[in-house]
Amino acid sequence: MYLEKEAIDFFRRYDLVLPPLARRHGDDPSRILGRNLEFEQYNLYHPGDDIRDIDWKVYGRTDKLFVKNYGSDITTNVRILIDNSESMAYHGKVEIAKKIAAIMAYLLHSRKAGVWVSTVNSEYRDMGRLTLSNLEETLSRIGTSGVTSMDGIPFIRGRIVFLISDLWVHGLDPAFFTERRINLIHILTPEERELSLHGNLEMIDMENGKKLQLIPSTIRDLYRTKLRERTDELRAKLSEAFLLYDLFTTETPYYTALKRYLDRLSAVTSRGKRWRF
Repeated sequence: MYLEKEAIDFFRRYDLVLPPLARRHGDDPSRILGRNLEFEQYNLYHPGDDIRDIDWKVYGRTDKLFVKNYGSDITTNVRILIDNSESMAYHGKVEIAKKIAAIMAYLLHSRKAGVWVSTVNSEYRDMGRLTLSNLEETLSRIGTSGVTSMDGIPFIRGRIVFLISDLWVHGLDPAFFTERRINLIHILTPEERELSLHGNLEMIDMENGKKLQLIPSTIRDLYRTKLRERTDELRAKLSEAFLLYDLFTTETPYYTALKRYLDRLSAVTSRGKRWRF
């Protein structure tokens, strides 16, 4: 299960604040659907809401009452991109990414946000709308394959965009993310962050199969310096563009790292910054 009870309990009293979007002239903020058509989203139940719109299956999983939303109240649209290249299989990074996406979708639904999910490896794939009723099935279909490539990510208009990735890609330029208005959740294992391996090792690239004989201790300091320079540059450049970057590591509960990340999102909002798309 990707939407875990411990994550729901951790965020039970959390008030997610979404930043306002600076819309281009003429943009329609939401597609209003008739009541007899397919619902678009969920909202938390409030006294006075039509009890016929309560989704009892969702209540059984989350212990909270949600009502179906038919589109007119949707305030913000969000797209979550999940890197599902082969390197994300290492120590279950992709599984953690899917759990992050699940609890983000849960929180975003409570704020009347529409949520979509896509995968990114050697190609970009739209997985469609992520709702509380389909997120387990949708996320379970995401496996790992191919190489890490950002080339297929389009300019996504009309949505706040988050990318969850280990960012093992050559020639990474922060401008790629700032131009596309992409917020980053950078996920690494402790071994990847610290190169805390020992001995004379044969390293195998999970994406292209290339092998390298290596004694980690001989390059550990240089590796850590280069990684720190890379993450510092991403954080600085994205911050200048009023975008978010943070490094998550797999030994830390993902929901505690996500709270720190979302607190920064709320801080951006409280300063009155307006996100453009």
